[in-house]
Parts: sequence; C-alpha cells; structure tokens
Amino acid sequence: MQSCRRSTVQGLLGSDEIAITIPVFPRLGTARSFTTPDLPHCDNGSHVNLDPLFTSYKRWKCLADNLKSRRQREFELEVPLFQDINTSNGSVLLDHFGYGSGGCALQVTLQAKNIDEACLLHDQLSILGPLMLAMTAGTPSYRGLLTDTDVRWDVLQSLLDDRTPEELLEMNGMESDAIHAKLRGSTSPIYLSESDDVQEHYQSYLARPSEVQDQLKRKGMANGLASHFTHYLQYDPIILEPDHVESFGPEDSYHFSTLYRSAWPHVRLKFPEGKDTGWRLEFRPMEVQLTDFENAAFIAFMVLLRHSIEYYKLNLYIPMRLVVKNMQAAGKRDAVLQEKFWVRSGDCLPKGTRWKGTRTATCSQCSMPEKNSPTAKFEQTTLQEIFCGPIHHSGDGATDGSDAGFPGFIPLIKGFLESISIDDEQKTVLMGYIDFIEKRASGQLWTDAGWIRHVIRSHPSYKNDSVVTEEACYDLCCQIKDVSQGKLRIPMLF
Repeated sequence: MQSCRRSTVQGLLGSDEIAITIPVFPRLGTARSFTTPDLPHCDNGSHVNLDPLFTSYKRWKCLADNLKSRRQREFELEVPLFQDINTSNGSVLLDHFGYGSGGCALQVTLQAKNIDEACLLHDQLSILGPLMLAMTAGTPSYRGLLTDTDVRWDVLQSLLDDRTPEELLEMNGMESDAIHAKLRGSTSPIYLSESDDVQEHYQSYLARPSEVQDQLKRKGMANGLASHFTHYLQYDPIILEPDHVESFGPEDSYHFSTLYRSAWPHVRLKFPEGKDTGWRLEFRPMEVQLTDFENAAFIAFMVLLRHSIEYYKLNLYIPMRLVVKNMQAAGKRDAVLQEKFWVRSGDCLPKGTRWKGTRTATCSQCSMPEKNSPTAKFEQTTLQEIFCGPIHHSGDGATDGSDAGFPGFIPLIKGFLESISIDDEQKTVLMGYIDFIEKRASGQLWTDAGWIRHVIRSHPSYKNDSVVTEEACYDLCCQIKDVSQGKLRIPMLF
C-alpha cells in the first residue's frame, strides 16, 4: 500500500509523472532526451549538460564552482564498465559535479543524551558505515551504462575531491587509505573515544599536532574532539555568504559551521545548535531504497542496532585503516555475497555475556573491558555472518561473548527486544523489518542494485553490451512505480 507521504507527492504531479526513490537515474547524462524540455548537449555531443537539472539555489552552485576552481581542473572520473559478452573494454566518464552530489542517500540522524554518548556512538557508527552501504547498494549504472560497481559512494567522494595539483603531488606515494581519509568526502578518519588505548592502537589518521589543536585542549576540549575538529578545520573554506562576512562573537557559530560542513564524512557529529537540540549523529552512507518498506526497515534497523550496542556495551573497534578497507569493499559489485569485511573477533561483548537462541542474559551488571586489548583479533567475514549470527558454539549450544567469533547483529537485536516492554503489534512490525534485513544479508533477497541490473539485462532490448536502453529504463521505472505503490510484488526484493 502506498504511504501517505508518497500519495501526497504524487498528488502534486501530472498524470504522466511519477515520483520514485532511486539513488541515481540509470540514464542520467545520456545524449538522448529523457527530460522535458530537452537538456542542452555538451560540446562533444556524446552526452548532455546537467546544469539545468539542478537547483538554482546559489549555495549549491557556488559550492560546485569553488570546488572546481580550487582543484584547477575539470570534474572527471572514470568508472569501470560491467563486462558482459559484447561489452567493449572501457569505462564511463563522469564529468559533472552533479553525478556525485545528485545521488540520493538514506540518512538517519540519532540523538545522544550527552557528548560522551555522542562520541561513543560516532565511533560505533563509523565502523557500521561500510556494512550498511553494502547492504543498501542501489546504483549499478551511470549515463546509460551498467558499471562494475553497485553504490554511489566512490563517485561522490571522487567528485568532492578538491585537491590542488600541488597537493596531489605531495600525496603521491602515500597509502591509498591514508589519502582516502584526507578527502572532503570520505570515511570519518578519527575515533572520538578518550580511551588512551583506542587512541594508541586503533587510530590511523589523527591530524598533525597544531596550534589550533593545542588551543582547543587548553580551553578544556577533550583530546579526541580536539583532533576531530582540527581535522575538519584544516580545509580551505568553500562558501561564505555575503550577509555573514562580518559575523563574529562568542554566540555566532556561522563561520565555524561553514568550515565544518565543508567536508562530508560518512558519519557526521552534529554539535548542539540552539538550546534544545543536543548532540546528534548523522549516519550518511546508506543508499535510498526503491520502496517505503525497505527505507523504513533500514531506518528502524539502525535505531534498534544503536540501542543494542548500548545495551550490550558492544566493543566494535577495529583499526581505522580497516574501516577504510571495508568501505572500499562495500563499493564493489555484489559486495553482500562476494566480499568479506573486517570485524572484531572474540571480545566484542563483555566477558560473561551469554545468549542462547534469542534469549540473552541481561547485561546491566556487565561492563566493557577498561581497555581495548592491543592483541585484539580481527577477522574478515561475510555480511551473512556479521548480521545473522555466530558460527562458533559452546557445548551447551550457548554462545559466550568472551571467546566466540563476531556475535551477529540480528541475534543481539532480537535479544534486546525480548528485554524491553513492547506490544505485540509493534514487535510484529519490527520483526518484519528484521526478517527482511536477515534475508538480504544472507542473499535470499537481492539488493536493489542486483535487481535493477537483472531487470536491465533481462530486457528484450538488451544486447549483452552493458547499455541501458531507453526501453529498458522506461520499463524499469514502471516496475519501480508499481512496486512502490504496492501494485506489484517482486519476491526477490522483499
């Protein structure tokens, strides 16, 4: 059944117009018409100028122009083609800022009760980011061609890259994950925990000690936060609105906000604005899904996972360089089934925490180890194992958090739900969402990217050449419309 929100939007459109939720339109930027009126062609005639598609809001245009000006070169990114039987070797050229910033995400903002909780939540969400990106993959094509990737994140990151030629030269020879952490659009590069052990054993990309960092610490800011804000204040300002040129004073945070928001990490710590907002975390990597059910499921799952992490006092810390490697794995085609991801193994749960089936011992008297062991073990494993449960068991069938492998998010969430008071109707809805997530992680259900690729490759107009024809794209959009409105059921999706 169509949601009230979707019905409201549809009611504002014409009879031949539909509103669909999709990360990137498959034929965005192709030379053939897909808009009314037609878009102007670029000089080379092979594709169109995207400028008329995007908002006239001055801030957005200024952002694109200034990033391009700073980098001193055109926006250009080559994405590898999906190799089918008749596909010519090559790549898809993306040469407009809009291919990155025009993609659609499913962002979730979570409230923290204080700064300490916000810092801990930031760190745990940073580790979850790549896993949830892979689970929500929905972008298998650009400019009318199937690509060998399934998500928009690498495109967004690359097209936000404003490094000058001199900065590119300076970073030549650096490890790829270290470069990754220095980009404006990147994996969050810094853990905020004040644990000395976390700082020593799990950090990778702390900003160099600077006068700014020292000044923040002298004013009472914790070391992790001082490193965090110093990192984001290192970037050149990209936008300054004329009305705020003279904005100064202890109560005016405009310039700080402008600098801080000129970088786009996959998890953003949002500081209090005004008296009542408090500290928040913006979880940014997930791709928007085709249906309201899928979007609701992932939003609910993130909220439940957040509470389960706090309830069980989970210790998910892995070295930051492994978070970056996980993000790189998440961008690959069919990552849910084909890739393995780094996780902490063996001591994720406080010692003494045990569960059997979905019934879990209460952890109110458990406590996180005071330190993250420098000899902690990390392993690469599948998303099915990460989400659906442990593979090691003790003799009585119960799993012990002190020596088991990664415990599995879904068994922990089910145990958390049994520990709280919740009515049957709410629990039924939540279990429906959890069941969907479980089936997607196990491969029983496809990602949206996998389904879109399948629809295009199965279309009569497809020539096994990786080209998304107008006919295939139109029929795909019609199916998405019918699925989103509850008129069509696709068993492989949900």
